Amino acid sequence: MSMFDIEWHWDVPYLDTLARQEEVRHRVQRGDSEMILLAEHPPTITLGKRGGTIFKVPEGTTVQEINRGGLATWHGPGQLALYPIIQLSRYKLGVRSLACLLESATINTLQHLGIQGTRKRNSPGIWVHDLKIAALGLDVKKGINIHGVALNIHNDASCFSCIEACGDSSVSYTSVAQELQIPICSLQNIGTLWIQSCIQS
Repeated sequence: MSMFDIEWHWDVPYLDTLARQEEVRHRVQRGDSEMILLAEHPPTITLGKRGGTIFKVPEGTTVQEINRGGLATWHGPGQLALYPIIQLSRYKLGVRSLACLLESATINTLQHLGIQGTRKRNSPGIWVHDLKIAALGLDVKKGINIHGVALNIHNDASCFSCIEACGDSSVSYTSVAQELQIPICSLQNIGTLWIQSCIQS
């Protein structure tokens, strides 16, 4: 990928960031600059196009029905989401090849941190052994993507217990901090590495 505008959203409500993605998508349709947007959201459960199962909504958590692929997932403090708002045809990408590119960039970022991330057949996202560390969901309209990948950095894996994550009750989660056995990691430093991996892919 080539160069993009970069935008960071810290503690920005999920719907505000989604509205910004839609705004940028309309601008890209008119020929304006593409963007990589990175965000850390307040606690939010999102339900994809196929819905999803919520067991209990924790206090202080909002629920949003959105148009990305996939089922239920959780966003919140300690997790970083990367949203590439790009024209797929410019890079000769389809939806599946964009997903593969984002998965590869995430695996490369984790490898730089000393974590071996892998794909799992028929299950989008990135795994460390049998634990999920990143979820992926895209929404391509008129050839331009919004939504992207959410990487667990130092959020507690128990955050996902309120939902049937990705439609599979057997999924368990991990984070960068858990794998490195340190209490906290810099979202901005990891996000910067992640952007570089995307641009180099």
